[in-house]
Amino acid sequence: MHFKRLLVALALICLPAPLLAEAELEARIWLLEMDGSIRVVERGRGTEIQLPETLAIEEDDAFDIRLTWRMPGPLVVRFAYTPMSFSGDANISEDIDFGGFTFPVAFDVASQLDLDYGRLGVGWLIRASENFRIGPILEVKALRAEAELLGSVLAIPLVAARETQETGFASVGLGFEASPIPTLRIVGEVGYAPGLDYGEMLEAELGIKYSPVKVLSVFGGYRLLDLDLEDDDDRLDLELSGPYLGASLSF
Repeated sequence: MHFKRLLVALALICLPAPLLAEAELEARIWLLEMDGSIRVVERGRGTEIQLPETLAIEEDDAFDIRLTWRMPGPLVVRFAYTPMSFSGDANISEDIDFGGFTFPVAFDVASQLDLDYGRLGVGWLIRASENFRIGPILEVKALRAEAELLGSVLAIPLVAARETQETGFASVGLGFEASPIPTLRIVGEVGYAPGLDYGEMLEAELGIKYSPVKVLSVFGGYRLLDLDLEDDDDRLDLELSGPYLGASLSF
């Protein structure tokens, strides 16, 4: 209930943004490295699966899109969406219990993990000096995770299981912008969603933006997303990190 109220409040704040603000549309590629584990328990059985090691999950780059409105004064409104997809194919060396099914040792197991991550937030970046702004950021974040395992022998599918989880977070954080010269900005932020019934999340990034002209920017930096998602005995523990590159248009 509190999450829904916060979402409504943020939506009301964001409604006038397209009419009153300068907008910036960003597109970026996130060069991901992934580490973590997953456990899906059914009838009291569930194996803690190390994703990169046990399932030979391959890292893949993610595409991230953001739309930011800079309101008059210190208020900044932002929407961001990041879909992520990981897959693997391994001959497992131990039995795996997942979603009520057992995948026996020596099975070939094809795996798929898809994440859809969206967020809507507002920030109050107060001008602390001529070239430096800093302030709090409040966000609501929605995450949908779907994991699927398919076990086969001699290319004949024998066991399949899928689990989907959707949840939301309310995050508080801090952001800043520094402009040592007019065409260059150093930007950074950190946000934390405290542990509740559905887990916790930590997110941080630091980057540099170069604007050769007012309407165009190119940028790069480093981003971290640390997720601990829980639902009863089920758990998804992920650390996603890596550099990013992108460009943006202002209008």
